[in-house]
Amino acid sequence: MKKVFYRGVTLLFLIVLNQNCQPKTTKEVSDQNTTYLNLDKDSTTAEKKNQVPQLSQIIFGTYCSECARNCATMFRYTINGRQSTFSADFTDGYFKKSGLTFNTTFHEAFYFDIAKEIVANIPDTLLNNHFSTQRFGCPDCTDGCGIYFEMTKDNKKQRFYIDYQTSALEGDMKIFADFLKTKVRQLKKM
Repeated sequence: MKKVFYRGVTLLFLIVLNQNCQPKTTKEVSDQNTTYLNLDKDSTTAEKKNQVPQLSQIIFGTYCSECARNCATMFRYTINGRQSTFSADFTDGYFKKSGLTFNTTFHEAFYFDIAKEIVANIPDTLLNNHFSTQRFGCPDCTDGCGIYFEMTKDNKKQRFYIDYQTSALEGDMKIFADFLKTKVRQLKKM
């Protein structure tokens, strides 16, 4: 009787383990802290709309108020299906009253792939945020630089100022800030 019981428990364990070890498609990937935008080519527009609020644009980059030049490099990804655009502001416009000037446009897939990765990894902390402006940590305090992230979601702009010193952050914001820093460095190298 014990052998039958242990075989049944072992079989149940193997079934559960097998289900958890199956590779997941982008459609299925989700964890407690992050919602991923479904970017699979075979998915329908309706499926994409149901996964995250409608993002029409993100702007992201890093800034340092105490530096000589190239103190604020910002990138803009405008999401419009096949008409999406990717551009950059290398003019330090972030600090100017005239604002950001995205006068450098990129057409290479490399830039769009990074932008799609960023969109896919925006944490729920930001996606479900209802504030128009919010700070995480102490961005650019004591000449420590900052990370800027803006998204236009359902026709509303939200601006987030994130501490570049990510050790001061926690949870999904720390993960996202480290991720953004890496992506901005990759884009600046090109």
